Amino acid sequence: MRGYNKLSKPLQQLFNKVHGRHLNAMGQEMRKEYSRDKITQLKVDPEERCIQVYFVNGEMFKYFNDLTWG
Repeated sequence: MRGYNKLSKPLQQLFNKVHGRHLNAMGQEMRKEYSRDKITQLKVDPEERCIQVYFVNGEMFKYFNDLTWG
């Protein structure tokens, strides 16, 4: 996934934690759509203090410091 290696270690850890929680909130079939191999790009948004996570299906989620997403 593009952008992961550009994240600092703390941001990589944040991504890993939130992505795990995000997947756990989904059913088994839906998880297939949002697994790591379905992520096309990660971008840091300093204004919103989040990581923008882009998926091959065109969706984008924001992963926040409080371990939530939206």
